[in-house]
Amino acid sequence: MKRFSVCSNRIVSFFLAVVLVLTCVFCVSLFDVRAEESIEKNVYDNAKNLIYNAAKNLEPEVDLSSLDIPSSYAKELYMDTLLSYPELLYLSETFSSSNVSAGSDGNIDKITLTYINSSYNLAGRIDSLRICAENFRENCISGSMSEVEKYLSIFEFLCANTLKNKGSLLVSHFDSTAFGPLMEGYGDSLGYALAFKYLADYLGLDSFVVFGKDDPDQYWNAVEIDGYYFYVDAFSADNENSKTVSSDVTTKVSTVDHYMFMSDEASFAVLNHIEGTSYGYGDPIRVRGASKLPFKQFWSGVTSPMVYLNGDWYCISNLSPDVILKRSPDQNYVGVNEKAFYKNANPIGSIASDGKYIYFTNLDAEVCTCTSSGDVKTIYDAYGFNRRVGDIGFDGEDVVCNLYTDTGTQLSPQKYDNGENTTIKTVTYGDLNGDKVIDNTDYSIICEYIKNDVEIDASYKGYADIDRNGVINTFDRVYIARYLAGETLIADMFFN
Repeated sequence: MKRFSVCSNRIVSFFLAVVLVLTCVFCVSLFDVRAEESIEKNVYDNAKNLIYNAAKNLEPEVDLSSLDIPSSYAKELYMDTLLSYPELLYLSETFSSSNVSAGSDGNIDKITLTYINSSYNLAGRIDSLRICAENFRENCISGSMSEVEKYLSIFEFLCANTLKNKGSLLVSHFDSTAFGPLMEGYGDSLGYALAFKYLADYLGLDSFVVFGKDDPDQYWNAVEIDGYYFYVDAFSADNENSKTVSSDVTTKVSTVDHYMFMSDEASFAVLNHIEGTSYGYGDPIRVRGASKLPFKQFWSGVTSPMVYLNGDWYCISNLSPDVILKRSPDQNYVGVNEKAFYKNANPIGSIASDGKYIYFTNLDAEVCTCTSSGDVKTIYDAYGFNRRVGDIGFDGEDVVCNLYTDTGTQLSPQKYDNGENTTIKTVTYGDLNGDKVIDNTDYSIICEYIKNDVEIDASYKGYADIDRNGVINTFDRVYIARYLAGETLIADMFFN
């Protein structure tokens, strides 16, 4: 009796082991993107349309039992739908074996759809995304642009207006959707890729999303030009850097790696970029590039953002950071032949355009505009507030410039419209003669006012009331004296 019991246990154990092995085999085959089974293109497309329509209506699952699709295609169909329709901004990229229900024949019965959160204001978000694309087309796209230039506009727009979500830091639930980069200003590599495709689709351009062959969490785009496909990776190209203003002050600005724009597989390999693949019916399109490029690489080697205005592109010179260069698609300016469009007395930190003006920041805390004819005007001067202007970009409606204190703290962004800023202030508290310097002259002016009733110039008298209590007295004189002694900053005491 005991021997029979042992034998029975062995049989049961063997049976469970077989079931476990078969289960593992099923799970492995489930995520084999290119399985041995094959289906017709019309069947694949029908399944993809069913998933799209179900996701658009926030249905919990989609029934594919009538199409006889092997379960090995489940993840591919799900992800291909997500990556092909960036407007499905509430569909999550999370997918596992629990999302698939298969029949005894190994074919898909149902796929459960995973959503970010169906309680969000999805209709409003989708509508705002469409408005963003409309504004982008109106302000950033010219009818005379080539396809390459339209792709470049999208590329520059994302690099100028989106901050990268690095590592596991979750800034928003929509970081991995088109909404995050375009509307909230944050995104991971999937968010950048979907935002790029969303704008490209809106402009009628041919693009698709690519992901890492050995790293499926890294995404970028492939685009088509004259029958050839090229890679565009805005996420990898978008770099955040700092430029030194003085020994203890830095300004945050962005740079752009243009080697990540219109590249081929060989060039990406040289740049240590991972190998890519894609979802979709049939074999992935190979991004080999053209033996003779169907366009001029007027962006080649540029490390600053590039902006478009009246048929030409502008950027900050790599070699002379106080120079803005003009680069025409019809003529490359490279090396010593680069054409200086505008030269400034101070290094230029960042550059942007709203389609009417070029906006740029100086590292002496100014925001300026210039036209394609070279007319330059200062529209904001952060002097005296212990501020430094940093990144500047066009968010689809306004030009936005980030401000930082001398200690690196970020303040509320400043917005500009049509090359103007109505809140411009060129003097500050403690500057009593308007020369943009708080020094012994200002100290003498306030001393003469307090001791001898010598009037202060009416244009600057209000700036002598350092503590804003409505009275100019000895306390205000002491505040300037403490500032001159290096004990504290006036802006840190009383002004934000």
